[in-house]
Amino acid sequence: MKMTFLFQNQQYHAAPPNKLLFFISILALVVLPENLRANEKNENDATSPYYQKTANSAASTDPKATSSNLDKLPKQQTSDNDSDITLEKVTVEADSAYDPEYYADPYNKDYMLPNATAGTKTNTPVMETPLNVQVISKQVLKDQQVINLDQALKNVSGVTVSNGASVGGAGGGLDQSFFLRGFESQTFFRNGFRLQQGAASKGMANVESVEVLKGSAAGLYGLVDPGGMVNVITKQPLATPYYGFSQQFGSYDLYRTTIDATGPITKNKDLLYRMNMSYQNSGSFREFVGKEDVFLAPVLKWVISPKTQATFELEYNHQHLGLDNTFVPLANGNGTR
Repeated sequence: MKMTFLFQNQQYHAAPPNKLLFFISILALVVLPENLRANEKNENDATSPYYQKTANSAASTDPKATSSNLDKLPKQQTSDNDSDITLEKVTVEADSAYDPEYYADPYNKDYMLPNATAGTKTNTPVMETPLNVQVISKQVLKDQQVINLDQALKNVSGVTVSNGASVGGAGGGLDQSFFLRGFESQTFFRNGFRLQQGAASKGMANVESVEVLKGSAAGLYGLVDPGGMVNVITKQPLATPYYGFSQQFGSYDLYRTTIDATGPITKNKDLLYRMNMSYQNSGSFREFVGKEDVFLAPVLKWVISPKTQATFELEYNHQHLGLDNTFVPLANGNGTR
């Protein structure tokens, strides 16, 4: 007798039933005794899970079970050296709100300022401002040794600064204008207030940060060029005394001295002051072109209440420099001009 199975167009022939039963019997004789010996070993081993399960079952169902059987169960090993361990106290602190005193600290070295006032005229986080605002912090200005505003604006994309009242430079370097997103503008703001044309060419001794708003801002500031606006934030008096001094040297006989002092006037810290001064003297790569600049910026702050303050600011800037109207000399063929 033969049985035939068809699979994937190939034929396989099964062995006769009597031979199949013979192989199954041989396999049972080899495997079953081994399993029986393993079960017998587990029943006699007190540490095996099988023995513990059997003993627990017998103790719970058989009322005649004695404690002698349970004594054979392994007991949990305990150490006499175990004792309670008390960990040291860990304190985690974080500021969820914006702290203006932290970012106004002269020792703060953060390159990023999370808040700006140019986009909303309020101290609003930049990430929540629906306008493109970029802020240059005081640490960036300090590390780059910035002297003029045009040097600070090099950190902002899409801004080009021109020293002169127009593209042709007819101002002789006295005024500054900038191109923001391709539009020329000479309008600068200081703490949100509009300055007269070219007034931003003053010193940077009392500048805390520089904010650049890209895009239309006429809804907040009135007549503003469509490219955007530049807002300069000045240093404010602090309740903690601070005194700073710096000296700079550069090419073409440049040397510049700055002094920064702030602190409380009264013991209750209702009156605060800040004084920023700078003196600069420099030459040029051309003869008879030099510059002497004296800058003073005193600030007095009266803290009437935690939510009411009055600030009085004064800026004095005296510049003595040669008018540098550039020109190209022309000469004809015989050497005359």
